[in-house]
Amino acid sequence: MNVQQLCAVLQGCLSANQQERKQAEAILKQHELAKGYVVNLLRVASEPSVDLSVRQVASIAFKQVAKRYWEAENDKPTQVLAAEDKQLVRENLLEAIIRVPHIIQSQLNEVLITIVYCDYPEAWPGLLETTMAHLTSNEEARMHGGLLVLRVLARKYEFRDDEERAPLTAIINSSFPVLLALMQQLVASPAPTPQVAEFMKLICKVFWSSTFMAVPDVLLQPQQFSGWMMAFHQAVRKPLPWDQMPQGTDDRRKWIWFKAIKWVLHIMYRLFNRFGEPRLCSPGADHEFGKLFETHVTSQFLEDQLHVLHQLTTSHYLSPRIVNLALQYLTRAVELKGTYKQLKPQIEPLLSKVVLPLLCFDDEDAALWEEDPQEFVRKGYDVLEDMMGTKTAAANFVTTVGQKKPKTHLPWLMARLNGVLVAHDAAAKAAAAGGLSVPQQLARQMDGAMLAIGSLSNTLKARDPYRSQLEALLQAHVLPAFASAHGHLRAKAAWLAKEFANIQFSEGGEGRGPVFNQLMQAVISSLHDSELPVRVEGVMALRTFVEELEDATPLKPILAQLMDSIFKLMNEVWNGKLASATE
Repeated sequence: MNVQQLCAVLQGCLSANQQERKQAEAILKQHELAKGYVVNLLRVASEPSVDLSVRQVASIAFKQVAKRYWEAENDKPTQVLAAEDKQLVRENLLEAIIRVPHIIQSQLNEVLITIVYCDYPEAWPGLLETTMAHLTSNEEARMHGGLLVLRVLARKYEFRDDEERAPLTAIINSSFPVLLALMQQLVASPAPTPQVAEFMKLICKVFWSSTFMAVPDVLLQPQQFSGWMMAFHQAVRKPLPWDQMPQGTDDRRKWIWFKAIKWVLHIMYRLFNRFGEPRLCSPGADHEFGKLFETHVTSQFLEDQLHVLHQLTTSHYLSPRIVNLALQYLTRAVELKGTYKQLKPQIEPLLSKVVLPLLCFDDEDAALWEEDPQEFVRKGYDVLEDMMGTKTAAANFVTTVGQKKPKTHLPWLMARLNGVLVAHDAAAKAAAAGGLSVPQQLARQMDGAMLAIGSLSNTLKARDPYRSQLEALLQAHVLPAFASAHGHLRAKAAWLAKEFANIQFSEGGEGRGPVFNQLMQAVISSLHDSELPVRVEGVMALRTFVEELEDATPLKPILAQLMDSIFKLMNEVWNGKLASATE
């Protein structure tokens, strides 16, 4: 099948007629191993004169054939593509990646990954040399193509052990000096174009994969070490072109500049987490790098995280992952003696202006609660969201400050949180007297304060004078929140009651007493709330209260009703923790 015939068949795959479409797909299937077929698919995908939709179909078919037949599977007599065709693909793939539009390039890049993982370096020994020629060509499209290939090459060896990583040494030694020079040009560039951000992102990805398992010798060279560390510092300090940021929530999160800065912060945090304490580093290159990092970099990187988060106080939006990574760095900094000393004067302003506001219920939460309560619940119990979200990172910072430095910062923090509780309760009483509800802003601050207190639960339950004050806090502030007109506060009340269900109550001890019973009754009532997230938090809290009960006999008359409520809720939203609540 020649190129012209192939284009006609590919066009048939786009037909609105199902029969014609199936016939075209069957023809492509028949020719998958025909000599020259895979090469012609690449030609069609990269030919500018062919209709873009046909080129896209060709690129997808090309990817599928390469993945199926490039290399025989282990212990399976799978047919493979002809050696001549594979060689032609290797000779022309890079040029195609450079010239095609992004929608085609993404498909061809998948083929590149397949071939590199199968063939490099044995069957494609000239790939690195060709890649470096593109990278040093000063032609933007070729440089971008070179970065894409380097990313694939480095990624192949990201998780390999020492014996399998030998080819990576040549990749690093050839590319790192060139990549550093390019990165320095990019961070100094006065024109903050999307392409600058794209190049920065790809360079960071190459650095990440290349250094994931071990510090390469080249990074111990003074010029390379200081050059890379300074480039990362300058990257996060580079003024962002805020006028270019998309307006939609999803689009702005995916903004290329946020992606670039995210990767820089990712590298900063991993280097700090791994080398921030040289005494814990492995002997040899890691320990040597750790000493350099502690002496010359740690302090500057810490200031960089504060700089990034300061932008939140000037009404700038930052993507959740950027905020998360900066807070992870600062959380780790609290744990280390040297960095804590530097951070100490900034902790209370940071809590006040950044961390506590992040814990508050916000516009995005409210929109999701209203438009898709099932998704709101799912996100609340999603492990990935937990790892990468801003609220989790902010809560972890609060927890760490409370655990590691309770004498220094906990009195101030609890006074601050108590002020929010008191202000909310005063507003609630005033609102009730006038037949109104608490103002939205104050309700959201109350939500954040309750989340902060819950994050400190282990510390508060273990330390005086706080543990003796918890029952009064629950009675004065949490019980009334179950009756709030704001659904998110009712949900947070159930969650916070669960966090402190195991304290020693003044009348009865654990699992007993009037306040415990009032809280448990409020939790049971929340199972019939009109809002789905409140009912879910109620079920989660109920299990904890039942476990704390010294005698569960009083629940027997309503047990069937409780189980019915839980099973109905499980029909509305599936959650593994809901199922465990029935045990």
